[in-house]
Amino acid sequence: NNGPICEGSTLQLSASTLPGAAYNWTGPNGFTSNLQNPIINDATISNTGQYSLTVTKNNCTSNAVTTFVTINPRPQLPVIVCNNPLCEGDTLKLNAGNVPGGTYNWTGPNSFASTLQNINIANATSSQDEGVYNLVVTVNGCNSETTSENVLIYPIPQSPVISSNNPVCEGNTLTINTSIVNGATYNWTGPNGFTSTDQNLNFPNVSTVNEGIYEVTAIVNGCTNAPATIDIVVNTSTNGSIV
Repeated sequence: NNGPICEGSTLQLSASTLPGAAYNWTGPNGFTSNLQNPIINDATISNTGQYSLTVTKNNCTSNAVTTFVTINPRPQLPVIVCNNPLCEGDTLKLNAGNVPGGTYNWTGPNSFASTLQNINIANATSSQDEGVYNLVVTVNGCNSETTSENVLIYPIPQSPVISSNNPVCEGNTLTINTSIVNGATYNWTGPNGFTSTDQNLNFPNVSTVNEGIYEVTAIVNGCTNAPATIDIVVNTSTNGSIV
């Protein structure tokens, strides 16, 4: 036989030629065949075992000869755990579940290949590292089915541009506006624990408590840009003079 073979492969049983003879094979799970060289397609673990052959010629039957077939199981399908999706500049982490005795074969975008169980790609970019990663595990020469992970890497959004009527006089309305970042949510922080998720800010009857540094970030697909800042100055009036 052509064993040992892997589960799902073709089992081939072969006998030497005896002119004029009839062949009689028996084996596991009630297997029988009258072919000289029978095959079993897509063999399973249940096909493992001893196969016997007798030949009959001129009404005389030979003693049985045997061959033992070993069919190794296909490794379990590995499980991929990934921090997908992620932002450009993050570390892409692809971790495979442990398969005892297994060797790992990763392939991916831009001819990526690795035999490590767990993958870390620092400073990932959408142009280089985004795409489908495939993993096959091999045990005893037998390959698992392929498991895949489609990795998405989102770009860092552009930083918003801040405009304002800064500086303002106490009692007037302070406006702080940001440019539009498509698909973004905004996160403002400022003096005295100020926070807001509005794109643009308005402070009627502004006072010196509103004075200080305001910072805004734009968030798209969970990715945050570098903050933009503005230092707000509120002028006060005393006896008709601005102080």
